[in-house]
Amino acid sequence: MKSVPAGRKKTALARAARLYKERKFAQVIRILEPQIPAYRENVKYFYLLGMSCLYTGDYGTAITYFRRCIDLDYRQTNAQLGLAVVHLRRDETQESLRIWLEILEDDPKNRYARLGLETVRKISSTEDGGEGIERLFQDRKDLALVPSPGFYAPGWLKRLTGILIALFLLIPVGFIVWQRLSEKPEPRRPDIAAIRIESDDLIIDRENRAANMLSEQEVRVLFDKIKDLLDIYEDNLARREINRLLLSNAGGNIKNKVRTLLPFIRTPTFADFSGSFTYQDVMKDPLLYNGCFVRWKGRISNIIISDQRINLDFLAGYDDQKVLLGIVPAWMEFAANLEQSFAYEIIARVAVPSEQPGIALQILSLHELGL
Repeated sequence: MKSVPAGRKKTALARAARLYKERKFAQVIRILEPQIPAYRENVKYFYLLGMSCLYTGDYGTAITYFRRCIDLDYRQTNAQLGLAVVHLRRDETQESLRIWLEILEDDPKNRYARLGLETVRKISSTEDGGEGIERLFQDRKDLALVPSPGFYAPGWLKRLTGILIALFLLIPVGFIVWQRLSEKPEPRRPDIAAIRIESDDLIIDRENRAANMLSEQEVRVLFDKIKDLLDIYEDNLARREINRLLLSNAGGNIKNKVRTLLPFIRTPTFADFSGSFTYQDVMKDPLLYNGCFVRWKGRISNIIISDQRINLDFLAGYDDQKVLLGIVPAWMEFAANLEQSFAYEIIARVAVPSEQPGIALQILSLHELGL
């Protein structure tokens, strides 16, 4: 394989960077893509390609370049922002939310991550959430969720512009922007925002040898993450993180405060449930998912009906009668006409019985999928 001389490599990358600022994204791709072997360790190279693909609407290729950029340097926040937009386009909203929340853990003032969370919240609050995301990309408003390519001008014009901005605009505009960025948005669930760690709270119980050992900083970050998830109504993810903290070496007062958040968790319905966990996830660490909600498909057997409840076995993943993931004991406290020959989709709460290994499911709602 012929290698590209160092001078030529530098010229090609510098030229592509200039074209990127000029918003000539197709030319950036045309210049850089043939030279992937020569730039395989260059972070800026993969970032320019990923963003150029995003701007031209080639999300499938963009995700490859963003992932390579982050593999080379995990601190590439702008590449993470681009990756979050790609996941949102692929209808992988949970992955987008995870990326934005991780960015805000390190940089609470990151306006692109905050705008991403706010955008998803507004779309999710409408009845046509899926169509709302489609319109977002049709109108190319998704580009507001990533940094712009910037402004390109010749050197003399840059210097002149810099002087003029410094004299007339830079100081007052900078002050206004600083004021706006420093303002925190009003919480959507103020009762949750009012629950906070106080200065005299014992953050770590040093006598507790828990399965999940955390540092003081990790406890604080996890506590804030739980509140952030509840504030954007990702209650099921918040419940899992509550369990993570309760299973840790956090201080007793911290755990009690987290327990006060449990009543805020809403029971999902088929109309609004999107954040389910897989059977494999739950069985890998049942206690972490205790009390969480799942939306699974399967079949039922061994139905026992009493005055108070219906007991049965749920055959997880067996709705198409091809792969049986597992048999889970379940119960429901409402009347239903059940047929063992039918497949069902259920929403259930995970329970971890103390008297036996594994899990059980409290079925909260279900509907038939047919034979």
